[in-house]
Amino acid sequence: MAMKSWSEFYGFEYNIETFLHNLNVHKEFISEIVKRSNGKKILEVGCGPGGIAIFLSCIGFDVTAVDNNTDVLERASALNKKLNGKVRIVKADAFKMPFADNEFDLSFSQGLLEHFQDRQVCEILKEKTRVSKIALFSVPNSYYRVKDVGDERLLSVKQWEKIIKDFDILFSKPYFYISTKRNFLVKKPLMYMAGLKKRII
Repeated sequence: MAMKSWSEFYGFEYNIETFLHNLNVHKEFISEIVKRSNGKKILEVGCGPGGIAIFLSCIGFDVTAVDNNTDVLERASALNKKLNGKVRIVKADAFKMPFADNEFDLSFSQGLLEHFQDRQVCEILKEKTRVSKIALFSVPNSYYRVKDVGDERLLSVKQWEKIIKDFDILFSKPYFYISTKRNFLVKKPLMYMAGLKKRII
C-alpha cells in the first residue's frame, strides 16, 4: 500500500458534519480528558486538523496543540478560526517539546502513536509525561483493519499494554464498538485508549 503524506490525508473539507462526527466517535475518549484534567491547561500532541482541541477550548479549557507539519498546522489554524476556537497552535517535535516540566495538567494524542515503533512510542510518552501530570492517548486497534495513511501498526489491547507496562497506568480500555458484518449482535471495538503517569522504572 502506498503511503499518503499528511497533507494528502487531511486534504478533505473539514466541515461541521466532519467535526461533529469526529467528536461522536471519540466521545468516550473526550470524556476521559475532561474528567481527568484536574486543571484547565491541556496539550494535544500531533493535533492534525485540531477538532478535539478546538472543542475543548470552546468548553473552557486553556488548550495548546502541537504538530511538526506546517501544512497540518495551517489547516488546524484555519479550522480554529472557522469554529471560533481558542487553541494556541505551535510547531513542535513530539520527541522534544518546548515546554517546562508539568507545564500542563493533561496532555493527549489521538491517532499518533500507531505510526511509531515501540521504543519511539515510549519516548513520546516519556516526553508527554514530562510536560504534563497525566498523559492520555487513543489509537485505532487491531479490529480497525484499515491503514488510512499506510504505516499504521494496528495492535491489540494486550500488545499496547505490553508497550506501556513501564508507566504508571491509570486506565486501559477499548472503545467505539461497532457491529460486525457477519453478525450485527456481535460488536468489536475499533479504538483503544489509555491514561498514564510517569514511568515507574
